[in-house]
Amino acid sequence: MRLDLYTKIILTVIALCLIFLVMKDIHIIPEALAITDRGDTVAKVQIVSIDESPSLRWEAIPVEIQ
Repeated sequence: MRLDLYTKIILTVIALCLIFLVMKDIHIIPEALAITDRGDTVAKVQIVSIDESPSLRWEAIPVEIQ
């Protein structure tokens, strides 16, 4: 009985570790990058403001690119 519980715990830990290893490379939300006129590949992007009311719609966020 004790060996069965130990085996279940160990297999659960192994399964969780495998799930973590697979999921860590999947990016659900893409990274925010901006291309400048100078041809640089990455620019500093600063969020100007965010509306206080939460919404479930995908909307553009006002930003400043420096």
